[in-house]
Amino acid sequence: MRDIKSPSRVAAWVFLFAALLAALACAPAAPVVQGQVVSVDPGGATMSVQDETKPGGEPLTYDISKAEIGAAPLSGDLVRMAYRVEGGKNVALRVMNLTQQKERDKKGN
Repeated sequence: MRDIKSPSRVAAWVFLFAALLAALACAPAAPVVQGQVVSVDPGGATMSVQDETKPGGEPLTYDISKAEIGAAPLSGDLVRMAYRVEGGKNVALRVMNLTQQKERDKKGN
């Protein structure tokens, strides 16, 4: 005779399995920095940004060579950027140029 599991025990195992899958599927969110662009590499590979939460701190450099970029950032622009740290380097994933966005909104575009 086979051992029949109670419905509540089966439900508990299904719930535990679903919770485990959900926990494994969640990746940590990418950190976000917002601040003023200090400099942009002429080749467009890197950009230095002064984090607005650390006004007296040293500007940090980000690799933007493979990032999704809305409007090209220029020195002095305010940007918001999602990034990851890979091999000790800050690698930008997305760059939003807030200065350019405000200028477009003023023009009605």
